[in-house]
Amino acid sequence: MIHPNLYRKPVTLDTRAHADLRVAPYGDDWSVASGMNSIAVAVAEFADLATEFPLVFVQVGNAQGGSELMPVAVFGLTAGENLYVEGKTWRANHLPLLLRMYPFGIAGVEGERVLLAIDEAWPGWSRTEGEPLFEAGQPTERTTQMADQIGKVAGELRQGVEFARVLSDAGLLMETRFEAKSPDGQTIQVDGFFSVDADKLAALNDNEVLSLWRSGAMALVHAHQLSLRHMARLADWRLKRHQEQAQAQGTAASEPAAAPAAPGAASAG
Repeated sequence: MIHPNLYRKPVTLDTRAHADLRVAPYGDDWSVASGMNSIAVAVAEFADLATEFPLVFVQVGNAQGGSELMPVAVFGLTAGENLYVEGKTWRANHLPLLLRMYPFGIAGVEGERVLLAIDEAWPGWSRTEGEPLFEAGQPTERTTQMADQIGKVAGELRQGVEFARVLSDAGLLMETRFEAKSPDGQTIQVDGFFSVDADKLAALNDNEVLSLWRSGAMALVHAHQLSLRHMARLADWRLKRHQEQAQAQGTAASEPAAAPAAPGAASAG
């Protein structure tokens, strides 16, 4: 899962090309994620992420050239907007798993093998100081642990796709539009994503409900539904940011902002 608005120069980790690459001491600087408005999430993190991010479903491309639904955490209401980044700071308590892995990532999957990627443009790399990725041509313990974590995350992301497929096959997902009116009269609209249809969920028969409960899907559905309240918070944050930018530029705060766009996600790989 290589997000184009996060990984500036993604490459597959290579024992020869990166033989002397090291992770230098580098403080948290999340400005690198300021241009991404969403990221794919794993079902294992639904409960935590639902407390701070809207969790919705979007269509993404897959390795077979088709498309599939995948759950994502929404960071912004316009393309290239991340309202959870303020300067270098991440303003939420949680980081989605894929973002936590950065500057490492998933280059691809070959059977049971997950290929490890890095972002060569990340400023924390060094050739002279810090913790090495390889020693004597072999991965260090850190690199091995990261590869194991990435492999686990890749599997959990596939579970997210399976979860979305279960909901879709049950007819529970509907195209959704979020709309809010800001205090200055501006209408904020975001569409192109999917959410659970509450009416269709309530219309399920007892056996269907029991099946969702036993599989764990119902708990994920409830986390998704609760998370949607954060869309209104994003609208408030967006208005405040626009007002601050307008004041800094000496322009009227009521000047129209960029048109919102649907949440995006990296290819499902």
